[in-house]
Amino acid sequence: MNRRSFLQESVKTAVAVASVSVLPKASPALLLAGPKTSRLWAIESEVALNGEHYQAEVPDTLDLADRARLAINGLTRAVDAEHDYEHYFLILYMKNPPEMWHTGSGDMSCCNPKWSESLPMMRVMSGSNFNVAIEQKMMDAMVGMIDADGLYSVPPTKNHEAEPWRPAGTSSTCAFGNGRMMLAMIAWYERSKDPIWLERIRKMGQGLRSARASPFARWPAITKSRVTRKRSTLPESW
Repeated sequence: MNRRSFLQESVKTAVAVASVSVLPKASPALLLAGPKTSRLWAIESEVALNGEHYQAEVPDTLDLADRARLAINGLTRAVDAEHDYEHYFLILYMKNPPEMWHTGSGDMSCCNPKWSESLPMMRVMSGSNFNVAIEQKMMDAMVGMIDADGLYSVPPTKNHEAEPWRPAGTSSTCAFGNGRMMLAMIAWYERSKDPIWLERIRKMGQGLRSARASPFARWPAITKSRVTRKRSTLPESW
């Protein structure tokens, strides 16, 4: 699939998903049986690398495929494997050695989905399979945070001293982050065509609609964040 058709298909999928509000509540595509647990969504899609690979002579200008490979390097290496493959929000180059920091619950709830949306597009541009396993683990961790109501919620930390940037006592659910997660799942669906992604998207849309109607819901524009502590030094050979 080339980049133009990928983007065209993504737009078509987004339009189709936007129609979720008109689906009946009893639609089997929205209501999945099972226990009230995040493992309800444990049916995972392997990262698909299908497509045509070829060599060609092109003008000696900015190589977009090469830039996409560089992006994949950053998107898959500036993550924290010990904490659900959460990305590092800040990189402080003025430090010696440079440091990478987590800053708040918004990192995982709002920004990690942006990375998982970008990676399928970078792979279409470049044909690269660099760190595919890391990409899959990033998405697996986020899918594991989708609750039985369909909402993407970062769970509270079990050790606040080790994870001071994570929410304490209660999960963190952000409307903006759920929207970004839906966009990421659209990108993954366009790559793999696995219908499980459409089920998750529709369920999340229903969850957002239900939450909006609740008199107890309060949806801030974005999750509050604060810098808490440094977590890691910059990887070698960056």
